[in-house]
Amino acid sequence: RIVEPVMKHLGVVVKSKNLWVACLVIGFVMAAGAVNNGYLVAALSGDPTVGGKALDYTFATLTSSICNITCSVGGIMFPLIFSKTHNEKWWLVGLCAAVIVGIGIYWFMLDGIATAVGVMIVSVLVGGVLPLSKALPAQLPDISREHMGAAGGLHSTIQNAFAFLIPSYVVAPICGLNYDLLNGAAYAILTALVLISALFLPKLVTGNRSSEVEESGK
Repeated sequence: RIVEPVMKHLGVVVKSKNLWVACLVIGFVMAAGAVNNGYLVAALSGDPTVGGKALDYTFATLTSSICNITCSVGGIMFPLIFSKTHNEKWWLVGLCAAVIVGIGIYWFMLDGIATAVGVMIVSVLVGGVLPLSKALPAQLPDISREHMGAAGGLHSTIQNAFAFLIPSYVVAPICGLNYDLLNGAAYAILTALVLISALFLPKLVTGNRSSEVEESGK
């Protein structure tokens, strides 16, 4: 039960540098997803002179829908792997690196249907990034159980703010409707910012939280 006012809980968690790093991670994850998902159908079916892949509109829409499924597959499969191997921080870094390489290959080296297939494959990796990023507040060693609600609320607020502000007021004015910039460069850069932010995360708590938090405080 809550034994302190909510604002007091919030006053505690905002002092956690680790939580702000976790907020940057989820914020850039959601901003990257908003940019890619928002323009994907238009980019796959768009004019090649502005970076589009000139695919049939129906097929482009189907690809976008399949990506939701493959992302969900990754979101189920990778947490099962994480539970066996742990090292969630480095899994997050590694998956982001793989996504960046995948974007470079499918968007700038492939064309047509091959690009669509590449998008589907990389979305499996993105599915692994999402649960890792969302779980961070519960795995930070300096966030106690009683403050986890406030920490999760701040985390979610930042993710929603970034998902709206960055695509709308940063990416769109810079990139316009150039899909090489939107679904290629901007998507990769935002994913790189996730990777860089993740490098500043502490060792994450796994397994028995109470014992690991006690051990980290020694």
